[in-house]
Amino acid sequence: MSALRELYRYRRYLDGFNIILFDKRCGFEFLPVLPDIIGGRVSGDRLNVDLGKFCKKHNCSFINKEITGVELEKNEIKDSGGIVTPYEYLIISSGSRTNFFDMDHLKENCFKLDSIEDAVAINKELLARSGRDNELNVIVIGGGYTGIEITANVYYLFMKIGKKCRIHIIDKAPDILMMVPGWMRKYVRNYLERVRINIKCNDSLKAYDGKTATLESGEELNDAFCIWAPGVKTSDYVNGLPGEKAGTRIKVDPFLNIQGSSYEKVFVAGDSAAFYDEKLGQPIRMAVMFSMGQGKIAARNVVSSIMKRPLKKYKAIDMGYLVPLAFGKAPGIILNVPVKGRLGYFMHYFMCIYRSEWQNKFGMLKDLIVR
Repeated sequence: MSALRELYRYRRYLDGFNIILFDKRCGFEFLPVLPDIIGGRVSGDRLNVDLGKFCKKHNCSFINKEITGVELEKNEIKDSGGIVTPYEYLIISSGSRTNFFDMDHLKENCFKLDSIEDAVAINKELLARSGRDNELNVIVIGGGYTGIEITANVYYLFMKIGKKCRIHIIDKAPDILMMVPGWMRKYVRNYLERVRINIKCNDSLKAYDGKTATLESGEELNDAFCIWAPGVKTSDYVNGLPGEKAGTRIKVDPFLNIQGSSYEKVFVAGDSAAFYDEKLGQPIRMAVMFSMGQGKIAARNVVSSIMKRPLKKYKAIDMGYLVPLAFGKAPGIILNVPVKGRLGYFMHYFMCIYRSEWQNKFGMLKDLIVR
């Protein structure tokens, strides 16, 4: 969407070009607030934008199909309807989805969080199971950003409805949030333990039949409800493209072309792209601010290429990150300054509202205040 807005700004240079957006969904969903749907704090319709209307507004055609393959040598893409579409310039920004690491036996029964539909399904199922006599064991697999936010919102939901459940975070790593500074891990761990959330590291889910969860350590949890959130991967067709990968992401050069390739008219942005931070020596993390910035630069470089002008380098400007806990607390780092407590909590939702679409801003703000 960021790329389409930028192309619309430069539309005077695109005379004679057809701009097409492919997406398997009819709507764009603002992912950072998905966990809040689980907690019942935000309505799903506050996070959705109709892609057909958005494209119409930005002089773009919308094809509601999933991309199943890209032939870079032939400048063609193939969609789920079997239609082959030629392109002159291509921006790949397919995002990411939950990675089950080829464990289909767990994928069948575990809930995931990739969409508004997923979040609503988790919320409804938790409410349905909350009325049973036996105490529910809610198990969140994965102690990263998403796993922590899911856990906090599950706790918030049960606290709000006045019901009890036992909440567990299971992670293979030695500790939760291994990608953040030690003080932040300690802050989050202390807070979760204070509300009696069980944190179990160096362990993983071995089997789950929808009722009983068996961990690798041998522990069994009955009346279990499992939410899977240990990591994400890119679309299958992205992983199959040529070029060096970082996990399933495509390594890109400073201009967002596929690193080391000759495909100068193909740009990769967002979660599909592995853009390396020279200081860190690793790809920048998947985050909304990076996706938006890369989409804009990719679009500008398409226009520059058409105009035979030098391409613009992408510069990753890291404003920081926060881990909202749904209890009015959120530790993080903003502009290299550590923040926590209510200030961090306020800043998280301020940025979410700021980055959301205009038609959703006030609705989201109303939900967060009223609920």
